[in-house]
Amino acid sequence: AAGVGPLEACLAVGLAAPGERLIIGVTGEAELGQILAVLDRPPALPPGLADLASDDLALIDPSRWPRG
Repeated sequence: AAGVGPLEACLAVGLAAPGERLIIGVTGEAELGQILAVLDRPPALPPGLADLASDDLALIDPSRWPRG
């Protein structure tokens, strides 16, 4: 969606999951500030993004991803 950046889209997906919690790692104070700014104005889930949902563990579980 226009005006929705990668951070906003990522957080929108995580925040849209009912009953779920997010663990968000940061690499510095600036990055934390960006995340907190997005959370102050929670983004709407971009149209069509929910269609990408998957329960395929090979896709959604990083421990199952090929190491390279």
